[in-house]
Amino acid sequence: MHSSLMFLASLMMHGLAVGKSISPGTAQLTQPYYPPNANCWEYKVPVTITSENVVFDFPDWEDDYALQDFLTAVTTRDSARYPSPIVGTKNETATYTLAASFCTPKHSGKKTIILATHGIGQARTHWNAAHQPDEYNFVQHAISKGYSVWFYDRLGTGESEKVSGFTNQLHKQKAILVQLAKIVKSGQYTGTFGKPDKLAVMGFSFGSFITHFAVAENPTIADAAILTAINYNTTGLNAKGLIRSFVPRVASLQNPRRFGLLNSGYLTWVDAIAQVNTQAITGETDYIICDGECRGIFEEPARTIWKNAKFEPYLHPNASHNFNFHHNATGAYGVITGFLESNGL
Repeated sequence: MHSSLMFLASLMMHGLAVGKSISPGTAQLTQPYYPPNANCWEYKVPVTITSENVVFDFPDWEDDYALQDFLTAVTTRDSARYPSPIVGTKNETATYTLAASFCTPKHSGKKTIILATHGIGQARTHWNAAHQPDEYNFVQHAISKGYSVWFYDRLGTGESEKVSGFTNQLHKQKAILVQLAKIVKSGQYTGTFGKPDKLAVMGFSFGSFITHFAVAENPTIADAAILTAINYNTTGLNAKGLIRSFVPRVASLQNPRRFGLLNSGYLTWVDAIAQVNTQAITGETDYIICDGECRGIFEEPARTIWKNAKFEPYLHPNASHNFNFHHNATGAYGVITGFLESNGL
């Protein structure tokens, strides 16, 4: 049932307007904002992956009523004995095109790149907020500390390629991140920066789970990992209730003008892990992963999972799940870049 919930999470796409048609490679700038202290490029990056994908056995829902029937089956307590929607796995190979941005300090900085994966909801603008950027923009903060940032729209979001919402899932996203890490480490799609000396991978919420699994299976892809809005202790996580609380709807029916080109699998809201130094960070009152109180349940079992690594758990005060947009966001950013500096990145 856990896999089905992760599948549901991968379906919960928001802000999925189809991107502009831009040829592969360097593209004209389309994002609403970039830091004035950075040189930035936009790319369309082709990525070929092979992933072991979960095979589901349920009819594709065509409307909100059929969707609710499915959610009832997969989020009701196991004792109800609904049949599992998962019938196995299969290996699949495919090529996808991802939209990405790369920003590096205008004046010489560190030879470290942060590769950032966003969560559910916002696309790559999560890291590069146009709203009061001095307060909320992570890319701008990282640039001010000398770091370069490579951030992208996950498959099915933003300006990246759209696939069926019934087949887009965590395993594909993980395999894509692994390939992107290899691409960035090789110096491709990095403007005039070239090859980095160090690479840190960073995620937010669902993006942190993608990052976790990518590093766990491929620890050599990065020199450090930063996992934001994540918790390894499930005591405060009501995953099934969380899925229901989204009150998901078929996106193309909810907003035909915006999502009309997407199939009914896309949803929206009503209106060697041991080898990589890692930081886990979220707000101390994170409702999503701690049920509003992270103290006492955040450090374990995370410390045990990362027991052979230099692991730093941190709860940001006076903040919740999406701390990027809390009044003390730059304080959290300082903790993140401080972690990188303390690890020689």
